[in-house]
Amino acid sequence: MRQFHGVCRGCGREFISAKKDQRYCSQECVRRDTPRRMREYRETHKEGAENLKPREITQTTVYLVHKYAAEGMPAGVIAQTLDRCMDDVGKALAQPITRGQAEAIREYFVRYRPRKDK
Repeated sequence: MRQFHGVCRGCGREFISAKKDQRYCSQECVRRDTPRRMREYRETHKEGAENLKPREITQTTVYLVHKYAAEGMPAGVIAQTLDRCMDDVGKALAQPITRGQAEAIREYFVRYRPRKDK
């Protein structure tokens, strides 16, 4: 059986493995290193509304922003949900909606509840 030498990404110790792509010496090192890896992933894969450029505001955007705001969704979450910058959300909220749209919002009202991350 072939053996591969590696350096643990969690603790830095050298280890021998039967797998060529093993990165940790033990499950304990994987468990301890997970918060750091998740933090790095979030930092390198930011998709926040602060990185987006303003785009044209459509009637659909105006309706959805008003709908989500009426349901209690925070502006930052609305921006992220619609893949819009915060300026777009503000501009859409400043535009009036039609009576029909207001009635639709009331008819299909669902209270916003943030997800509880485990």
